[in-house]
Amino acid sequence: MAEEKKEGLQFPIRGHDKCPHCGCAERIGQTTIADLKKEGVLEEHMFPKGPAWALPLIDQTKPLMVSPLSITKPKIPILQVFWDVCANPECLGIFVTGVEFITQEINLPKAPAGMLSGGMKQMPPGFPERLGFPFNQG
Repeated sequence: MAEEKKEGLQFPIRGHDKCPHCGCAERIGQTTIADLKKEGVLEEHMFPKGPAWALPLIDQTKPLMVSPLSITKPKIPILQVFWDVCANPECLGIFVTGVEFITQEINLPKAPAGMLSGGMKQMPPGFPERLGFPFNQG
């Protein structure tokens, strides 16, 4: 009986627990991150899965259509690749420890209150003069 074929990738994808090149279980990234957490340089919650590359999957030729008045925050797809470096000095191989696909909300900067209601109603006192422009000097 033929096996049923699954369509697409199933995330998360589990990678290597040890170096696939030489079999060494020690990792430079994992060890360095643990040491920095002990020293208090990194918070305990940081890098729970080791070093990571995050790749936003967006078309940079198309602007994100975002409105400061929208109720929901826009989300972008991100491919996260977790990796490490073999601690064996004769190997130093780079290998993938896992891959995840997530969507991340974008935090929008707050627009000035006056700008949302149709712009500034009145210029601040001395505004053009401070910039060196003698506007409205009739």
